[in-house]
Amino acid sequence: MQSSPAALLSTRGQYDEAERLYRSGLAICRAIRDLQGIAVFQMDWFPIMTLHAKYVHTNLIARDWRALADFYQRVFGCVPVPPERDLSGPLMEAGTGVPGAHLRGIHLRLPGYGDAGPTLEIFNYNILKERPATVVNRPGFGHIAFAVDDVSAAREAVLAAGGQAVGEIVTVQIASGAQVTWCYVADPEGNAVELQAWSK
Repeated sequence: MQSSPAALLSTRGQYDEAERLYRSGLAICRAIRDLQGIAVFQMDWFPIMTLHAKYVHTNLIARDWRALADFYQRVFGCVPVPPERDLSGPLMEAGTGVPGAHLRGIHLRLPGYGDAGPTLEIFNYNILKERPATVVNRPGFGHIAFAVDDVSAAREAVLAAGGQAVGEIVTVQIASGAQVTWCYVADPEGNAVELQAWSK
């Protein structure tokens, strides 16, 4: 099987050259209105445009970051990843786009992935916007999810720790035949969390 030019160049680490060739070749196809050529060219070169990425964290903005971090540690077994963050100054203002921004918080290692797994980043800004009521169908990031042994017991643990119910516990079957029992709850600050347990 013959490798594409994109694959060869990306394998050799020549990303800048590959991107230059990609853009110039695509420009030529567009200039001569070669629609088939554009389609083939994009399919052959598309892999070079995919980022080399790794998921690292999800951010929650909290009114009380210490209390919310404590909730996720007690209920879900998340583990603090030091140091605590205390960030301010011109670079933070530039990076966040928030004048006068001062952020405090911590990263919590999410359960189930070891010492190198992704984290839940719980931060507080000195300047906070008001948030609307918790709903799970608002466009944008909707919720985080935890797999648990017993959804009903996990739901009760969330409620006992100051969380809120959002929906009922339901069991649905997907096309593969597997079943998932799940529900939505909210943490003490109203962030939506899914609790789920799978069975074959």
